Amino acid sequence: AADASLAAGSRAEVSADDSKSLAIVLYGKRVDVTKFARVHPGGSKVFRIFKDRDATEQFEAYHSKRAIKMMEGMLKKSEDAPADTPLPSQSPMGKEFKAMI
Repeated sequence: AADASLAAGSRAEVSADDSKSLAIVLYGKRVDVTKFARVHPGGSKVFRIFKDRDATEQFEAYHSKRAIKMMEGMLKKSEDAPADTPLPSQSPMGKEFKAMI
């Protein structure tokens, strides 16, 4: 039980900033996308869906090498994400989905 509360507390720290801030986790880094969300070609909804969650798998699936290169600049300015930030594919739903395909 204590481990669960520690994990929950770590994730809570990610979103403890201003409620209007928007951050996602990419490549183990907490990336602030608050300003970029306004000009993101795919819209800002995806950032809200993945707020404070690891979006690395989805980012790689939908972005070109050029876009990944652009993201590298943002990653350099980003802090490390909490180690317990789960990958969507490792969630119960993600595992069930993999079992179906």
